[in-house]
Amino acid sequence: MMVDLRNASDNPSGKVIVGLLPSVAQHVAADLTKHVINHAPEIFLSFRVGSSDQVDRWVSEGRVDIGLLGFYKGSDEGGETVLFRSELLLIGSARHRCLPEVVNMQQLSEYPLVIAPEPNGLRLLLRDAARSVGSTLNVVVEAEAIELQKTIIQECLYFSVVARTAVEDELRSGIFHSARIESPQLLRSVALTTTQQRPTSRAARLVTDVLIEKFRRSR
Repeated sequence: MMVDLRNASDNPSGKVIVGLLPSVAQHVAADLTKHVINHAPEIFLSFRVGSSDQVDRWVSEGRVDIGLLGFYKGSDEGGETVLFRSELLLIGSARHRCLPEVVNMQQLSEYPLVIAPEPNGLRLLLRDAARSVGSTLNVVVEAEAIELQKTIIQECLYFSVVARTAVEDELRSGIFHSARIESPQLLRSVALTTTQQRPTSRAARLVTDVLIEKFRRSR
């Protein structure tokens, strides 16, 4: 059951700043805002959206109360609370050639990719996975923002590797098609962390609980 404090005598109140990844921001922000409006209206939400490195820095500096960070298989998740894991997919425009159901790391080198520059965690994961099978990535364009990657893929008929959660809407609507990556399978984890620069407020604890419950229920 989701946290509901409408009948509590001393409801949490105050501002809670949440740092989100672009790939989850749209869904998380809307659902969290609805919950707070309906169940804890004295909490004021403020959202920041950035890369995992940016969110991690905001948390470390105390610029946000709560942050959602992206980690990749083989990287350190530290002591954070893992909310969910998502497989990585090769994606391309539906206007281009069809993708097979599955590709391996050696086959991935055949596709011109639009991905973020190093030291982005996904880029490093793909680089190392390709090297492990004696292959290299065919990177034709570097773009940090996922929305920019999507635009280039659609307009220039290139490809990218992204977490399934980042393109669920486009896959559902038929804008993109995808192939699973195997040998090895690649995963991204999204974890929740809170700032240590100040004590966690009751409002921030409530928002943290709501986020954890939201993803627990969606598994």
